[in-house]
Amino acid sequence: MKDKLVIGIISFALLSIGFLIVMAQTSDKKDKLSVAGKFEKSIKNKEPKFKQSFKKEKEKRGTDEYATFDWIKGDAAEWKRGDDVVYVETVEFDSIEQAISQLQNFVNVPVSLPLSVTKLTNLGDEAYIMVGHTGSTYMFIRKGKVYIRLDASSPALEKRFARHLVDSIDSQE
Repeated sequence: MKDKLVIGIISFALLSIGFLIVMAQTSDKKDKLSVAGKFEKSIKNKEPKFKQSFKKEKEKRGTDEYATFDWIKGDAAEWKRGDDVVYVETVEFDSIEQAISQLQNFVNVPVSLPLSVTKLTNLGDEAYIMVGHTGSTYMFIRKGKVYIRLDASSPALEKRFARHLVDSIDSQE
């Protein structure tokens, strides 16, 4: 009888410890911001003159997380031609290999008009800037398993936002 009581107490203790571990892991996941959340927080803190005018988060294909954002300098409701604007699309894939594949698909896509593609250094794990025939630019970046495509009203603004976004991926918040 005494042995059964000891086994029962030990079993209860082990189950309690297991429950606490699972709860701690679940709580830790809830406290951490998603990549999209990190992007929002970073831009809000580092570019306070820009207001988010659009955000769409959705989940597709398993656990890959997709998000689209637009930020406009000034009053988003009163946007006018010539205002600074940034468009961002991002996907957090299940694996680095998927993010590499996505980046390469965009960089190597056949186009009817010639584009200049330049590999960038010191920005994420891989980054490219494409310049179209009209001078418009697009950036394609990979940091770990996160893929980012962005374009802005100027190449300088694009690079500035790209740095904010890439830096925010590793933040612990």
